[in-house]
Amino acid sequence: MKITCKYSKDSRTLTLYFPEEFDTTMLADASVTTAKLANDSITTAKLSNDSITTLKIVDAAVESVKIATASITGAKVATEAIGSSHLVDALITTAKIANLAVSTDKLADLIITAGKLATNAVTETKILNSAITNVKLANLAVDTDKLNALSVTAAKLAGAVTDDIAQGISDAETAQGAAEDAQGDATTALSSLSDIAADDKVTPVEKLTAKQLWDTIVVEGTATTGTLPVQATAFSVADTDFDTAYAELNTYLNTTIEVFANMSTATTIVRATWDTAWKNYYDERTKLLNAIASAVTSGSPQAVTWLTDAGVLATLDVIDTAQIVDLAVGNAAIANAAVTNAKIANLAVDTAQIAAGAIESAKIADLAVGTAAIALGAIGTAKIANAAILEAKIDDAAVTTVKISDAAIVSAKIADLAVIDAKIGSVAANKIVAANLSAINADLGTITAGIAKSSDDKLTIDFNNKWLKVWDAQGTPVLRVHLGYIA
Repeated sequence: MKITCKYSKDSRTLTLYFPEEFDTTMLADASVTTAKLANDSITTAKLSNDSITTLKIVDAAVESVKIATASITGAKVATEAIGSSHLVDALITTAKIANLAVSTDKLADLIITAGKLATNAVTETKILNSAITNVKLANLAVDTDKLNALSVTAAKLAGAVTDDIAQGISDAETAQGAAEDAQGDATTALSSLSDIAADDKVTPVEKLTAKQLWDTIVVEGTATTGTLPVQATAFSVADTDFDTAYAELNTYLNTTIEVFANMSTATTIVRATWDTAWKNYYDERTKLLNAIASAVTSGSPQAVTWLTDAGVLATLDVIDTAQIVDLAVGNAAIANAAVTNAKIANLAVDTAQIAAGAIESAKIADLAVGTAAIALGAIGTAKIANAAILEAKIDDAAVTTVKISDAAIVSAKIADLAVIDAKIGSVAANKIVAANLSAINADLGTITAGIAKSSDDKLTIDFNNKWLKVWDAQGTPVLRVHLGYIA
């Protein structure tokens, strides 16, 4: 390259020659300024490694297309740099959430449904006081084990309970009475039957006695329909041995010896066989009646059933106990009938948890209401069915004076000769009805009025008219003495 230049001293021309190209050694340091660079003259190849620092990049200059795939690592992201608006919907999956990372304040209201709760996750400490209302309890969920002692007060008993308590008491008494009478009935019947068989024959007159006993047995002993098999079924008492004894007696009497086929002639029998057949039946009858009485007096509560609830919560599977803050589960969070029997701790339900009138008859086991179960003053008059309190239910000396209302003891309630001298405080004159008072031995004090007579009417003292008269003992008495006022 040739450059021609002139200088003015003598107007001479000076021609300078330079190389065709410049290298770095020909440039002074910092001689290439921004103004010397042509547009787009600095390409990637012109840049040395790590030469582009943060200060060299204009804000917002690095767009998505400028960033290589997977080049943004965790170390490249500043703390709290990623906000909600930077996340795609449903991007945060279960695997991205650390255990115990979701606390109460992270959950929206009403987001935890029943389907998200693990079995047994809601423990007693998770439930707010008074959160379990009546509608939260499944039918039959509160059984005997769940009730605290003395928690069923009078106010908790439904009106229908009293009738069924009375019926339960009556049934128990009937069964117990039948059991107690069974042995006596058997002894009486067997004694009579043994006498009949004494001469190894049953006469027409004896057949009438035996037939009466047999007719009673048919009513009570017939398999399935007899009164005793029906009771046994009702109280889940096995009656196989009883049914067998009845069938064997029936076969012996009506098939083997046909004792009742002809009531006008005598039937020959073997006394030992006759006695054994009858005795086997009465022995099994006594055993069955005792078993029924035992079943009635030890009735068991009904089995319980329960319901559950279900729901959906994002991608969570279940919420277990560890995830629920103590007392976090309030009434509104519990589905109706969600609290089943298995969820209630024994003795957790006391009086305060039972609504007034909630305990109906069907909820009370037969004979469950004993003395220890009744709080003082708990059973008011309204809770007792008419005629429910039988004599057998009243303990000796239980009815004291304060238990008897005024004027309640009427004449019909007092046994003959029950009112003895020690029981009488005073008797007014108009309460005495007697032909004479000869039995009275008393200091009468001063007598100021009335008439006194001897038993034969021969002596009369009239205090009102102030005279004394004496008659003789003739057939027609004659007045012999007259003292005092003479009219």
